[in-house]
Amino acid sequence: MSRWTRDDMAHFMRSDVQMLTHDGETLSIRAWAKRLGLNPQTLAKRLKNGWTLATLMTAPKDLRTYRREAEIEYQGKSQVLDAWAIELGINIATLRSRLRSGKTVQQAFTEPVQTKRRPRRHGINRYFP
Repeated sequence: MSRWTRDDMAHFMRSDVQMLTHDGETLSIRAWAKRLGLNPQTLAKRLKNGWTLATLMTAPKDLRTYRREAEIEYQGKSQVLDAWAIELGINIATLRSRLRSGKTVQQAFTEPVQTKRRPRRHGINRYFP
């Protein structure tokens, strides 16, 4: 059980504190953030960007949240594009590019990743032709 500081208690006594309920438990954004190990501003920003509480509770802590993104549904599961990128092992920029180019979610998520490799130049030195 965690101990509450004087600042925590003052925070809960304020009347403008937004309370959130998940699985029958109601806490402030600050308390949820403390429980999840997140900065309260990060949690508030994710909520402002349209994340659901269920997604907040299961998402990795290190997702970049500077872009407002709606959740994308794929194979009966709904989450933000950053989370899909992590799950699918595809670079987020690649997924964004595919979706912006007009590909469907199915196409963007299942198309193989192309790797661009430079041919190796054995024994060639630019100083000695």
